[in-house]
Amino acid sequence: MSRWSLEYDSFDPSREGLREALCTLGSGYFATRGAAPEAEAGGVHYPGTYM
Repeated sequence: MSRWSLEYDSFDPSREGLREALCTLGSGYFATRGAAPEAEAGGVHYPGTYM
């Protein structure tokens, strides 16, 4: 079994949108944008599921 993890060791609000985009998981039809569990949608974060 292969184990992997993606970790960021700092927080830079100007790059948070890029990080969320890079952590998006999709199938070609639906995609769930990655965001921290404590993130609320707003100017920096916009988590969601997209079609």
